[in-house]
Amino acid sequence: MTDSTSRFRFAVPSELASEICKASGCDESSLPPQVRYLVDYVSDAEIQARGLLIEDDYIDRHYLEEYVAYYASKLRAPSPRCARIHIFQLPIVDDTLADWLARAAAGASSRDTLQRDLSAQYVGFIVVRPHAAAPIGRTLLRTFTGAADRCYAPAQTWHDVHILGLELSLQALPFQQQDRAVGACATTALWTALSRVLRNDGARSVTPFEVTQAATRYITYQRAIPAERGLTEDQINAAIRAFGYEPHHLSSQPTKLLRLCLKCYLLSGIPVLLDVANDDISLRHAIVLCGFRPTEQGDSAATDIALKWSNGTELVSRNFTKVYAHDDRLGPYARMGLELRHEQLRLKYLGDGGGDFDEELIIHTAIVPLYRKLRLTAEDLIQIACELLPNVADLAATTGSDSHRLTTECFFSLGGKYLSEVVMQELDTDRRVRFVTHARLSRYVGVVRFYLDRRWFLDVVVDTTDIYRHAPHLGAILALLPRQREHLEGLELICEVLRLSALLA
Repeated sequence: MTDSTSRFRFAVPSELASEICKASGCDESSLPPQVRYLVDYVSDAEIQARGLLIEDDYIDRHYLEEYVAYYASKLRAPSPRCARIHIFQLPIVDDTLADWLARAAAGASSRDTLQRDLSAQYVGFIVVRPHAAAPIGRTLLRTFTGAADRCYAPAQTWHDVHILGLELSLQALPFQQQDRAVGACATTALWTALSRVLRNDGARSVTPFEVTQAATRYITYQRAIPAERGLTEDQINAAIRAFGYEPHHLSSQPTKLLRLCLKCYLLSGIPVLLDVANDDISLRHAIVLCGFRPTEQGDSAATDIALKWSNGTELVSRNFTKVYAHDDRLGPYARMGLELRHEQLRLKYLGDGGGDFDEELIIHTAIVPLYRKLRLTAEDLIQIACELLPNVADLAATTGSDSHRLTTECFFSLGGKYLSEVVMQELDTDRRVRFVTHARLSRYVGVVRFYLDRRWFLDVVVDTTDIYRHAPHLGAILALLPRQREHLEGLELICEVLRLSALLA
């Protein structure tokens, strides 16, 4: 075993629950649902956890701010220190840490190789607060990897984790349990969503206390701390604006449009905060959507989403009936079914500890924190797709394929990221060079991607720095990029008919 004075200990994954109880003081005979969920998550075959490294006496910035704001002034104040439990896909035994440090000391090349190897086998960490009622603090865990078609784009945020003088890298979306002292469910959900968008734009993640401060600075209906009553919609809006973003609200009706908008933002890597409730409104709750899984062809629910637009066109997109959500009552990436029932989109937990919350949840409102210069919304992008659809269908018909097999996906992307994807596309070299050297893109671009027989057919790249306008018609379109060179001539005719000034490559 390691020396008794060391801050580091090791354990096996089957001891995760007891280690959380040891650090928080909770009772192992009546574990909180969040702890049970995390134990199940880590023990899943897709995660393949084989070793735990427990870091005692850990200072967590997020908890420390909560401590100063609330816990330090309690008569019986808890410790300001936490434990951090690191989870690996390799066993950790007596000589493991010494071996790591010996490899790190062997030179820069050996150290870099070690850090890459450990990052590849690093599942993430769980911060354990010294609170029996709310033990789970800031937690970063990698997503499941068994199914390639799962979309976890909001969780594709890189985090650097420093341990033993080593720097490990991990893609994850932060999760933590609400403590009802400094933050309730809406605070925690908003903290998760803002953590993603801020880091994606190069800023530092917020803390739950900073979210509470921003939400209650000018609008206060109840006590800000303790935060037992949660946040109102106005307070959520205020907090989002305080950090430099704009709240975009999505209506629950019509349901097909809402479904397409949710899919658009999740494909874009933008988490969506949902205000949900059960049938009798005895429960109002906030969760964060962070992914979805498209339906498979053999699935009984595999019918595509078909949205009829005012111009008579029908936009078709691949359906999804499973989503993944951060729910502070349960855990990260919780699997949920998404169904239309009684003209309402409803969510229901699917396993992974969801039996603790078996009621259906009705989506009332969706709130999306948008970068301020991302002024085009998902609805706008979908409208552009609908207006272009008849022309694209005519173009597809010239290939000899059935134009009814034309499907569409809409999403937003950083302009630089989109260019890097173009470089990797299967395009002729001269077309690839022409696009990346001639394209003038906004920081964020909208992309309407058309598929023919489920195969990429055409990208329409859209400026997002202006709202949708009818004059000039479709003037926001910046570029058209077909998969096949022979479609350029047809696109030139479309540009003439629609009077588009767009790059063709």
